[in-house]
Amino acid sequence: MKKIEIEKQNIIIRQYDPSENMDEIITELIEFIEENNLTITGHLFARNYKENNEIKYEFGIPIEEYINGNDEIKVLTIPEHTAISTLHKGPYNRIIETVDKLSNYLNENNLKLTDAPIYIYQNSPKEVAEDELITEVQYPIS
Repeated sequence: MKKIEIEKQNIIIRQYDPSENMDEIITELIEFIEENNLTITGHLFARNYKENNEIKYEFGIPIEEYINGNDEIKVLTIPEHTAISTLHKGPYNRIIETVDKLSNYLNENNLKLTDAPIYIYQNSPKEVAEDELITEVQYPIS
């Protein structure tokens, strides 16, 4: 686990329902980037959070520029912040083990989560075997 400083960044996000086809959502984001000649500055990420007693799910990609989104895709600026971070290596269905370790570290060190955890996909199941998948898990903290 390490404490990191995250610089301010622009992101495009798309909320989704878990029953939707993930590849289609990612394709939508990439097409939006290409159509608007945007510059990607990082890896695909996901986050989920509770809003009005409903769990919201999002995919996002960091970009250099700030432009207006559309009905489906939003563009946001995330302010600079501090996070604790660790890497998970292996299948996505075992990421809970890494999340538990990060949550324990958060509690043991009296840190407060300030926003939804972020899961940054360093590679893809289309590129590597399932046990070679690398996901960075970030907890924004105060």
